[in-house]
Amino acid sequence: MVVSDNASEDGTAEAVRQGYEDRVLLLENETNLGFGRAHNRVFKNIDADFYLLLNPDCYFEDPRAIKKLLEYAWANPDAWIIGPKLLNPDNTLQYSARSFPDPRATLFRNTFLGRLFPGNKYVKEYLKTDIDHNEINPADWLSGAAMLIRRELIEQTGGFDPRYFMYVEDMDLCRECSLLDRGVMYFPDSVVYHRIGASSDKAPREMIYAHHRSMLLYYQKFAGPWEKLFLSPLVALALAVRRTLMIAEL
Repeated sequence: MVVSDNASEDGTAEAVRQGYEDRVLLLENETNLGFGRAHNRVFKNIDADFYLLLNPDCYFEDPRAIKKLLEYAWANPDAWIIGPKLLNPDNTLQYSARSFPDPRATLFRNTFLGRLFPGNKYVKEYLKTDIDHNEINPADWLSGAAMLIRRELIEQTGGFDPRYFMYVEDMDLCRECSLLDRGVMYFPDSVVYHRIGASSDKAPREMIYAHHRSMLLYYQKFAGPWEKLFLSPLVALALAVRRTLMIAEL
């Protein structure tokens, strides 16, 4: 087992050294590297067929949840990223299987337009609310809160783009997977519970800033020429306004 400690101050690193030194390779990061870079260090130190990402605010009640993901992965070698169904603790659905956002979806989801037109098609398409979330479906991207990744994807991409500090790394990696013409699959037979915000709520201002910065980086990386010329400035403005309003409401 490998533990990548992101400069924690709660005694985690010392606890690992004292209690698990003979079983755990401890990677102590001098500073908080962020989600993606810290995971990349783990990928480099583990020789495995699959890597399971599971946030600390996730848990599962079915003891076979992970085994089901692995069984599906072995049976479907072209699926390089597989995600379970995510539920809130009250058993309501989290829309974890989504389409890649385009600037229109971002404008409606992240500005006052979403309140004026709550049922607009752009957000519906982005959240994939029209699919049966009890059925196996391909997705553009899946939530990194719980995600099984095939080794070949890490080998060919190097892992997560290190420019993201937190948020959107999962969307970015799924985009890279699709560019390699490999599958991203939503697998609801495996169920994981996710307490959204259990970790990020400890530093809300920093997380709001990180999320909006990551979204802008994503658009700048993958936007087409006409989007960069005409729509990216609007997206940047919308994200900046939304970030400011969210921080002001704290």
